[in-house]
Amino acid sequence: MKQLRARDSAYVFLGGSRGVSSRVLSCWVLAHDDGGAADLPVDAVVDTICRRLSVDERFTSRLVRVPGDLGHPFWMHDPTIDIADQIVVDDRPGLRWHDAQETLADIAATPFDTDRPLWSMHLITNVAGLPSQPGLATILCVSFHHAAFDGMSWEKTMHRLLADTPSAPPEHVVIGPREASTARIVAAQVRRAPREWATFLGNLGRMAREARRIARARRPEQLQYERHGAPQTRFNTGVQGRRWTDYLEFPLTDLQAVRDRVPGATVNDALLSIIGRTAHLYLSEHGEDPDGSLVALVPMSTRGARADDNANQFVPLAIELHSGVPDIDTRLGLIATSSSVEKSRATKVTRSEFWKAVNSAPALALRLVAQIERIPRPGGATKRPSVNTVVSNVINHTPVSSMMGVPTASGFAYSPLGGDSTLSHCVVTGLGKVMIVVTSDQTVMPDMPRYMQLLQESVDAHQALIRLSDAE
Repeated sequence: MKQLRARDSAYVFLGGSRGVSSRVLSCWVLAHDDGGAADLPVDAVVDTICRRLSVDERFTSRLVRVPGDLGHPFWMHDPTIDIADQIVVDDRPGLRWHDAQETLADIAATPFDTDRPLWSMHLITNVAGLPSQPGLATILCVSFHHAAFDGMSWEKTMHRLLADTPSAPPEHVVIGPREASTARIVAAQVRRAPREWATFLGNLGRMAREARRIARARRPEQLQYERHGAPQTRFNTGVQGRRWTDYLEFPLTDLQAVRDRVPGATVNDALLSIIGRTAHLYLSEHGEDPDGSLVALVPMSTRGARADDNANQFVPLAIELHSGVPDIDTRLGLIATSSSVEKSRATKVTRSEFWKAVNSAPALALRLVAQIERIPRPGGATKRPSVNTVVSNVINHTPVSSMMGVPTASGFAYSPLGGDSTLSHCVVTGLGKVMIVVTSDQTVMPDMPRYMQLLQESVDAHQALIRLSDAE
């Protein structure tokens, strides 16, 4: 058995709160250069997956909650799991991209059965009309619960699991079978509870004293994580419908050239310039001009600080996008400054008493937070949101270039949506490409094609600036 840490447990307890889903979908587009059918032999896929699952026993384990949530849940190895039951094949003839989007939206909306492994695989074969993809392609979709992996650890694990030439597997991740009866588990958690709560309450007390000390010093930039707020938009009204996803791609060199225009800017700043302006123009087209700059939640990795390579290790940044600034160079410079300030603040967060309190929260405290989140909010209540959209950037250092001899042409992912925002961008860079994957609530954004058109126009505008510089 292996017990979850507090931050991973939060995805278990908060799942379902205000429409929050902890299911993440990673999808690979498999296609031959000639556009011919990219059929994968299902039996061979199942056999390969079964042989490689030993890299991590989470794939052959179930998540077990402690009775009364007296402690954080455990992973428990289950030798009776039939891996073939986790793999679904959709080989309906004549499928097009819209059909695949419907299927994937249904998968994304389906909660995990916690009595089974918290992952699944779907093969959607011979799909026509995918973005930037002529001919037919097969979509391999692997979904997982956010309590098990974060984006960076998942990318490495998928390479070991799927690639024709996988990277060397790490030391075997052992979880093991259930080690004690329910009564003994509960008794152990009861004995441990006083120390856990004493640690947590002590951290809360030190956090409050730290906040008062900083406030008295009148240095608000050092507050543990004080966001300045964002304009209220349609993307801050909560989850109402299904997750719907689309994507586009362009050369990584173009994004790097945009970055190089402004000293100190990063590739991520260039992405924020493209995305922020798109969201701003989309809202303006709908007569919903933001009353200020849009703000993006951007996860910043803290990986390396802990030995556990699979746990979620990031701190959220709230970066002002200066989305109302039409000039690209000016906007990019402002974003670079905002990003630098926010990264500095986030670094202080990870050393603060606030962060210690977050990482020491007992299971019952998280459960209480989840119950509070599920309480319906009064219809007239208005609260200035912290962010308007989410932008996560995954650098794929070990891209899966082929599976079962079929080349990987592209890839995309479905991001979780929640109360903070119903518009999310997952950016994947790998194989010399940048893929911007947009996930939104289908009710909040019923015209996804228009948003994707505006996003492509924003990319085009940034690329035109590069060509103009080259001409000069």
